[in-house]
Amino acid sequence: MSRLLLVLLIFSVNLSWAQSPARDSEVVQYRIEVNLDDVRHTLRGRVAVRYVNASNDPLSELHIHLYPNAYRHRNTAYARQTLSRGETEFHFSEPWERGGIDSLDFTVNGAASAWRLDAEHPDIAYVTLPEPLLPGERIEVATPFRVRIPRSFSRLGRVGQSYQITQWFPKLARYAEGRWHSMPYLDQGEFYSDFGSYDVTIALPDNYLVAATGRLQTASERQWLDALASDDSRPLPAFPPSSGRMKVLRYKASLVHDFAWFADKRFAVRQDTAEIAGRTITCQAFFTDMDAELWENAVQYLKDALRFYARHVGAYPYDHMTAVQSPLSKGGGMEYPMITLIGKERSPYTLDQVISHEVGHNWFYGILASNERDHHWMDEGINTYYEYRYFAEKYGRFGSSFLPRLSRRPVRLTDAQRFLQYLHQRNRLQSPTHSSGDLTPVNYVLNAYEKTAFAFRLLEGYLGRDSFDHAMQTYFHTWQFRHPGPEDLRGVLESACICDLSWLFDGLLGTALLPDYAIADITNDSLYLVNLGQLTPPVQVLALRGDTVVREFWIDGFHGRRAIATDLVHADRWQLYADEVSLDGRPDDNQILANGRRGKQTRLSWIGDVADPGSNHLNISVIPGWNKTDGGMLGLAVSNLHWPPRNLLWMAAPYYATGSESLTGLGEIRYRLPGGSYRKHWELGLAGKSFHYDRDTAYGFRDRYLKLAGSLQLTLKPADRFDTRTRYIRYRGVLVQQSYGRGIDFAQRLWSRERRHYWVNELRFLSEHPDPLAPNTLEIRFTQGKGFVRLTADIDQSFIYARGNKGIHLHGFAGWLPHRDAPLANVNFYFNGTSSNGFFSKDYLYDEILLARNARSGIWSQQVFAKDARLKTLYTGGVSDRWMVGAGLAVDLPWPIPVRPYLDFAVSPDLFDGKAQLNYSGGLALVLIPEVLEVYAPIIESREIRESLTYQTRKSLVQRMSFVINFKALHPFDLFTKF
Repeated sequence: MSRLLLVLLIFSVNLSWAQSPARDSEVVQYRIEVNLDDVRHTLRGRVAVRYVNASNDPLSELHIHLYPNAYRHRNTAYARQTLSRGETEFHFSEPWERGGIDSLDFTVNGAASAWRLDAEHPDIAYVTLPEPLLPGERIEVATPFRVRIPRSFSRLGRVGQSYQITQWFPKLARYAEGRWHSMPYLDQGEFYSDFGSYDVTIALPDNYLVAATGRLQTASERQWLDALASDDSRPLPAFPPSSGRMKVLRYKASLVHDFAWFADKRFAVRQDTAEIAGRTITCQAFFTDMDAELWENAVQYLKDALRFYARHVGAYPYDHMTAVQSPLSKGGGMEYPMITLIGKERSPYTLDQVISHEVGHNWFYGILASNERDHHWMDEGINTYYEYRYFAEKYGRFGSSFLPRLSRRPVRLTDAQRFLQYLHQRNRLQSPTHSSGDLTPVNYVLNAYEKTAFAFRLLEGYLGRDSFDHAMQTYFHTWQFRHPGPEDLRGVLESACICDLSWLFDGLLGTALLPDYAIADITNDSLYLVNLGQLTPPVQVLALRGDTVVREFWIDGFHGRRAIATDLVHADRWQLYADEVSLDGRPDDNQILANGRRGKQTRLSWIGDVADPGSNHLNISVIPGWNKTDGGMLGLAVSNLHWPPRNLLWMAAPYYATGSESLTGLGEIRYRLPGGSYRKHWELGLAGKSFHYDRDTAYGFRDRYLKLAGSLQLTLKPADRFDTRTRYIRYRGVLVQQSYGRGIDFAQRLWSRERRHYWVNELRFLSEHPDPLAPNTLEIRFTQGKGFVRLTADIDQSFIYARGNKGIHLHGFAGWLPHRDAPLANVNFYFNGTSSNGFFSKDYLYDEILLARNARSGIWSQQVFAKDARLKTLYTGGVSDRWMVGAGLAVDLPWPIPVRPYLDFAVSPDLFDGKAQLNYSGGLALVLIPEVLEVYAPIIESREIRESLTYQTRKSLVQRMSFVINFKALHPFDLFTKF
C-alpha cells in the first residue's frame, strides 16, 4: 500500500468516541491520528478532543498549547530562556533545524471557529467558543495539524531518523483555580495538564520500532516486539533504509495527562513482567548500541523501582512501564506517563539511578500531577527523596555524588549538600517558592531536587519512618488524579502527625535560607546548643562512642540557646544531625568532644577534593615548574583548597630551582569578609612571588625579583540574578624589589649585587558582561608611584555570529602619562607585552607568569602577553612615554577550525619629533583555548616593524611567530569561586 493511500485512509476514518462518560478525574478525551514522514521529518495528523468544563466558571474560549512552536524562531520563551543561560545552539540554528506546528483549522462541535495565536507566545492559541461553555457541559474541538520536528534541542526532536515525539500535538491547557494555565514551553520547567484518555493511531514505515505511552492495541506489532525480546536481538549499529511499506499502530491510555512516543529503526528490545499488588505490569526497555551493555539489565531496574515505589508510596495503576534509550538533549532522563527517555549514561549504577528516578515520576508527576511550573519541588524534590531512599536500600547511600573524586577517601556529606551550603554562605541560594522559570539553573537543580529531598529526609527522621510513610501514603491515596498543591500536602502531613510543620513549608521550602544550629559548649551534665540562623526546624542530637551511636533523639526547633542533659550518656563525641539528614548551612560547628574540644581532624588530601565538616583539610601536591633562568623546579603546593571553598583561601608553593640552586615560589591569601550579600561583598588579599628573571652568562650572576601585593576588592552584581554582569573596584598596593648584579671587572669576573625597590598604588575598575551574543569587558586603571601617574582604559567587545562562540572580536586601548619624572618602574606604553632586557620589565608589576621573562632569542622569547595596544608582534620597540591609542579586530572563520584572522593598530607620538605615527600588525591566530593558549603568525606589518633591528635577526615566519600561555586564567582560587 502506498504512503499516500495509507494517509488518505487514516484521515478518512471517523473519529468515534466510546459511549461511556469520562471518569471523574478525566476532563479530556483525545483521539489523535498521525503520520510520520521520515524524509521531510514531519508529522501530519488530526486531533479531536472532548472537554468537560469541570470548573465552576463559564468559559468563553479555550486555551491550546502548541508546544512545537517553541522552536519556531529565536524569540520564543524557550529560545529566550536558553539564551539567558548562555546557550547559543538554538539561537544559531538554521531554519531547517527548527520546528513548528501549522496547518491548523479549529472546529468546535463540527463548526469552524475563530482562533488566534498569543501575541507574545506562538506556542499558545486561543479558540473562541460560539457560546460560553457552562460548568459540567461538554464540547468537542478538532483540528488538522502538521509538525515540523526540530533537530534535538530540548524534549521534542530528532537525531538522524531517531525521533523523540513529546509535547507534539495541539493540547488543551488546564483551567483551574479560576484561570487558564496556558504557559509557554520552557526548557527548564515542565507543564500542568488535565487527566484524560488517549486513543492514538500512528502510521510510519514498518521497520521502525515504537515505544509509547498507553497499551499497544495492534496484535501483530505486539507479537513482533515479543519475538525481538525473546531472541535477545542486538541493536543495529546504523540506520537502515526505511521500508517502503507502512504500518499503523494504535495505543490507548486512560487517566494520564500526556502522551509521548519514540521511534527508531535501530532499537533492540528487552521485556519482562512484574507482579505487583495483584497487577501484572509489562516492563520494556528499548535501546540503541550506544550503551547496549548497560541496558541489558534495564528491565530489572524498572522492576526494582516499580516495586519500591508501590511499596512505599502507593499502587501503580497502569499495566506497563517502558524505558527508552535515545539521544536526549535535555540530558539524564525525561519522564512521561508510563514511559521515560534516558540519555547516555556512564555506568550500571548511574543508569539504575536515572531509571529509578524517572519511574518515580509516574507517582508524583504522573498520578498526583501537581503544577510543576509553579511548585516544581512537589514532583522533582519529593521524587528525589524517594530515589535516594531506593538507593539507600539497594546500595547503602542516601544521596548521590557527581563531582570527580581525586582520592578514594569517603566523604560524609553529599556533593548536593555541600553545594547548598556554598550557595547559602555566598547568599546565592533562591527560595523554592520561585516558579521554575524564575530560578537560575543551579538554583533550579538545588531547590527543585536537592533541598526538598533533604528536607523530607529530615522530616522522615523527625516523624519516624513508619509515621512518615503512613502520612505520605495517605497523601498519595487522597490526592491521586486530583492535582494537589502545597497546601493540600501540608494539610495531610499536619493531620497525620498532629503537629505544626511551619518550619518545613514556611521555612525550608518557603525561604532561601538553611538552618544554622551549633554546639556552643559542653559541661559534665549539659550540652549547650545555639541557633545562629533564622529557621527553626527540629534538631537531631547524636551521642557517639567512636563511630557507634549510643543515643539519638530529636528536639523541637528553637531560637536562641538551649541546654540538654548529658549526664546519663557515656559518649566521647556529640553531633547535630546524621550526615544524610543534615541541611545545616554551616555544619563545621555541629560537633564537639566530651572534653569540650572541637575535635577537628587535619586531613591530607589532593587539591580540589570535597571537604568534610569539622575537618581541617590540608592539600599537598608535588608540582613541577620551569623557567629559563631558574631551570627545572620541583615544588610542594600546600593549600586549604577544597569544595566548597571557604571564605579564607590560602596557598603556598615553594620551589627548589635546580638551575639557580635556590628557593623560589609564590603564595597567596584571600579572605572574603563575612556579612556580604549576593549583590555586594568585600575581599582582602595578600600575594607574593619571587623568581629569577635574567642571567648574565659573562659574570654568572642571576637577577631576581620579589613582589608583594595587598588588595581590597569590592564586587558588585545586579539585583537580577539572570543578569550576568559583574563589576569590581579594587585597590592594590604593590611592592617590587629587584636584586641584580653589576659587573666590576670583566677580566676577573668580579661583580656586586645591588637592590632597588619601588611601590605602586593601583586603583582598578573592571566591568564584565558575559552576554552570550555580545560579551564585553571594560577596564580602567589608575596607577601611581614615585615619579609617575599612569591612566589606561581597555575595552573588549565581541559579537557572536555562530554556534561555538564564533564571532567578531574588537579591542581598544587608550593610555596617558600625565606625570613622568624618572620613575624606577618601567611605566611607558608599548605596542605589546614581550620579554625585555635587564630589570626594565614591561610587566613592571610582575603580574604575568612568563617562561622566559628576559629571553632574547629562541622559542621562549616568543611568549607574549596582553599589554597596552596588544599588537601580536615580537617587535621590541614601539614605546611611548606620553600617550598611546590602540585598536584591534579579529574574526573567527565560520568553518570548524580554530583559526582567526586579526589586525591590530597602534598610534603614538614619535620619540624624537612628537608627531603621531601609525603602526599595525596582522595575520592569523591559532586559537586553541581562547585567551589561554593562542599562537600568532604575522603576515602584514607596518614598515617600522618590518625594518626594525628585531626583525633583522628573525628572518623566517616561524621565528616571527608568537604565542600566549595565560597562566593567570588558570588560577585555582578563581576556578574554585567562579561557580
